[in-house]
Amino acid sequence: MRRSVLGLVFSVLHGITMLSSASADPATPISWQAKMRALGATMNELLPQLVSRHPEKEVVFKHARTLAELAHAVRDDAARKMTRPSGDADPSLPILANQFVEDAEVAYAAVKSGQLAYGVSLLRSVTGHCIACHTRHEANSELPSFPLSPKTNALGRVEQADLITEPGNSTRPSPSIRRSSPTTNSRRRIRSSGSAPSGTVSRSPFACRRALRRRCASSTTPGRKAALRSSSAATRPAGKRR
Repeated sequence: MRRSVLGLVFSVLHGITMLSSASADPATPISWQAKMRALGATMNELLPQLVSRHPEKEVVFKHARTLAELAHAVRDDAARKMTRPSGDADPSLPILANQFVEDAEVAYAAVKSGQLAYGVSLLRSVTGHCIACHTRHEANSELPSFPLSPKTNALGRVEQADLITEPGNSTRPSPSIRRSSPTTNSRRRIRSSGSAPSGTVSRSPFACRRALRRRCASSTTPGRKAALRSSSAATRPAGKRR
């Protein structure tokens, strides 16, 4: 389950330095978009460590700290109408941002205290907040796609597969890995089922995820339908039973 929420969309890629480079004037507020790009840059550096069998504590610590700092910045913006995304009045945004901060802080504290394995496990779950935020409604923007960090070249093939098969991961894997990835078969099944147009999965992963969620919510198996009919017949007044 934790593996299924890694990434972003998730996957989400330069570092915290993008925040300082967003404006030459330190007094100028940093835009929401700049914070999102910084989050993506941080996650791109962090994700290879989260799937590695031997994560580097110093690297995880550095990016976990950056993630916690950025989470606070995002929460502050989400709480103010003047700094939140233009036109986004969704009341769930501050709630999601607050949960993001709490989880990022706990993950950072775990790594800082020397509990690397626990901290990595928590960080793998933190990316679920990215997915939750970007699938709130149809108007949500897609995460941009970024090339995989060069550090992924040092990962084993299984570790690379773990990285690119995470929902919300918008990185671009190499063709050889992509051909052998489980996501290839998943995409084929999605396309053949009619849930999403061909190419939607790769171009718009969040839109595809919303479509699949609606499909799952509206579909009912034959067995379930039979059970519902039986239940309905059992509760129908005797005079009206067919």
